[in-house]
Amino acid sequence: MNEKIKWTFPLKGVTESYSTSGDFFLKTKCRVSKKHEFKINLPGNPYVDESETYSLELSGVPKEFEHVIPGKWIKFKDIKNTLTDPADYLIFEASFAPLKPFKMTTEMTINKSSGGRWKFRLFLEALLPDPDDKIEIISPINKTSSVSFKLTNIHK
Repeated sequence: MNEKIKWTFPLKGVTESYSTSGDFFLKTKCRVSKKHEFKINLPGNPYVDESETYSLELSGVPKEFEHVIPGKWIKFKDIKNTLTDPADYLIFEASFAPLKPFKMTTEMTINKSSGGRWKFRLFLEALLPDPDDKIEIISPINKTSSVSFKLTNIHK
C-alpha cells in the first residue's frame, strides 16, 4: 500500500431527541376542517440563537397514507419558528381536513437550521362523518316502484 494516499470523508453529526412526554393529538370528523395551534418547547436546547430557524415535517407516515399525508389532508404553517430563550415556544398551525375515516400515529420532527432534531409523536384520528341527507323510499306492499335521484361529490 502507498502511504501517501489519504481518504477524507465529510462527517456531520446531528443531535436527535425523542420526546417521552410531549405527544400531540388531532381528531375531527371526516369532511370537517380543524385548525389547531401546536406550542412546542424543545427540551435540551440550552443555547438559543435568535437568528436560527426551526422547521416542522412529518415522518413515519404509513404507506397507505403517503399520498394524502402530508399535503392534502394535513398541512402545517409556521406561526413562530424562532426562539428568543430556552423556555420559549415554537408555534405551528395545523390544518386537518380528512376525507376518509382512519386512525394513525406518526412522528412530527422539528429540525434546527444549524443541526439538531426533536421528534414528537402525533396521533391523527378521522371519525365517521355526519350523514349528508336522508332518503326515504316508500312503496305499497306487492307493488313495484322506482325512484331516481342524483348523488354528487361536493369535493370535486
